[in-house]
Amino acid sequence: MWKDIEHILDQQQGPWCVIRDFDNIVKTQDRVGDKMVTEAEYVDFNVMLDKTGLCEMDNKGRPMYVMWEKLKRLQGIMRTLSKPLQHLKKNILETRNALHKVQPDLSNDRMNDIKNHAKGMHMLQRDDGTKITTHSEISDDVLEYYGGLMGKADSNLIHIDVEAMRNGTQLSMEKRESLIGHVSEH
Repeated sequence: MWKDIEHILDQQQGPWCVIRDFDNIVKTQDRVGDKMVTEAEYVDFNVMLDKTGLCEMDNKGRPMYVMWEKLKRLQGIMRTLSKPLQHLKKNILETRNALHKVQPDLSNDRMNDIKNHAKGMHMLQRDDGTKITTHSEISDDVLEYYGGLMGKADSNLIHIDVEAMRNGTQLSMEKRESLIGHVSEH
């Protein structure tokens, strides 16, 4: 566009005027929003003004026009800020639906911590009527009970009694083969 203006100047004889908002900066004191401007941002525009003999005229419009221009500059920022809020109602509904869908799965999940805590053993009553509540006492009591069901280790046993194994009841050949046979559904 600046080259077009320079081309018009070459063809023009006599005084002339260009009225337009070039939306450009002429000096360092001008600001874009709250940011200061560097010389590199306006040097090309100033060179064009010097070549064509044009000069800047102050814009002294009505206050409403000035405010409108400021609002136009803020429009992009406002769009960026409001973008996450555009579909807020839709996002809330989608989140509620997802929550309603997940809640039954959580209540049926065996690994759900809340459910496991409710199923946990927090107190145990012994045969003599005493209640135990600490984790270590409960685990000791459970291990003692199941250890009694399975039997105790014999500290005097040096090796397996081969004679007892030979003379004891042994499986028939048919039963041995059934242990290693294929499993069927029938």
